[in-house]
Amino acid sequence: MTHTKLGISAPLHLQPRIRRHAKRAVPFAMWLEAYQTFAEDEQGFRHLQDIVECRMAPASGFDFQTHAALEFVTWMLEGTLETLDTQGGHTRVNVGEALRVTAGASLTHCEFNPSPTVRANCVQVWLSIPPAVSNPSAERRTISQCSGGWQLIASPTGRDGSLMVHSDSEIRIAQLAASDRIGYHLATERHACLQVITGCVSFEDLSLLRGDSAYLSGPAVIELKASEPSEVLLIDMS
Repeated sequence: MTHTKLGISAPLHLQPRIRRHAKRAVPFAMWLEAYQTFAEDEQGFRHLQDIVECRMAPASGFDFQTHAALEFVTWMLEGTLETLDTQGGHTRVNVGEALRVTAGASLTHCEFNPSPTVRANCVQVWLSIPPAVSNPSAERRTISQCSGGWQLIASPTGRDGSLMVHSDSEIRIAQLAASDRIGYHLATERHACLQVITGCVSFEDLSLLRGDSAYLSGPAVIELKASEPSEVLLIDMS
C-alpha cells in the first residue's frame, strides 16, 4: 500500500477530527485479521501513512513486498513476528519488544508468524521518511512496562531507550486501568494522532472505542479517562 503525506489541521477552537473504527480498511485472507486506519486510496496524516493492527494465524504471513521512503515501527501484543529481507536481514520480535524497519530507497522484505500454535498479534505504525534516508536498516528494543503513564516507543534521537526514527515523530503508548486518567501537552505547530488499541477512553466529551482515532493540532491539552482497561497510541508529529 502507498500513501502520501497530507496536512490536516484542527485549530484549538474546533473539536478534533474523529475517525471511527468502522472506516478502517479490512484486508481479507483466511489466515489474517487486519485493520488499516487508512484505506489504500486514502492519504495519511502528516508523517503518518498508516496504522495497522494485525493478527496472523500460526505458521502464516505476508509474502515478500518492496517498499520505499517508509519505515515501520512494530510492537507485539501477543506471540512472535519474524521479518526477512533480500539483503540478508533477519529479525524476530516478541511480546515486550518493538522493532523499527527502515526501507530507505528500496527494501524487499516479508513478515510471518513462526509459531505453529500461537497467533501473532501486533500493531504497526507506517511513517514517511525524507528521500535522503536511502539505506535500509533495522533496530529492536525492549519496551519496559509503564502502567498509567506514557511510554516512549520511538523518537528522532532514540532517547530514553526508544527506537530511533527518521521523521520528526514521537510514538508513545499508555496502558490504563479502568478510571485511570492521563494527559498530554501538544505544543504549538505540533500535530497528533491518537488511536485506541484496546478498551475505551473518553476524550473531549466523546467515547473512543477500540480502533477509533482522533487527529488534532497544537497547542492543545489532551486529557483521557479510561472506562475499562485500555491501551492507547499517541503519535506526536511536526
